[in-house]
Amino acid sequence: DHPDFTDWLLKGVTPPPPTAPAVCLLDSGVVTNPIIAPALHADDCHRVDPNWPLTDDRSTHGTEMAGVALY
Repeated sequence: DHPDFTDWLLKGVTPPPPTAPAVCLLDSGVVTNPIIAPALHADDCHRVDPNWPLTDDRSTHGTEMAGVALY
């Protein structure tokens, strides 16, 4: 976690408008963080099996893919 870098980065980021295109990621989940949070709402996170977590608990691959798709 790098709070100084995150704060610096967020100063130059404009969240996407509600009319922005949507992206579907098929992965193990996404860890919500301050950089991705403005574009990813909890209501938009789904899973095939209701017993599976919505977060990226085994690796950060889904979170990294979400960041690349967003920016």
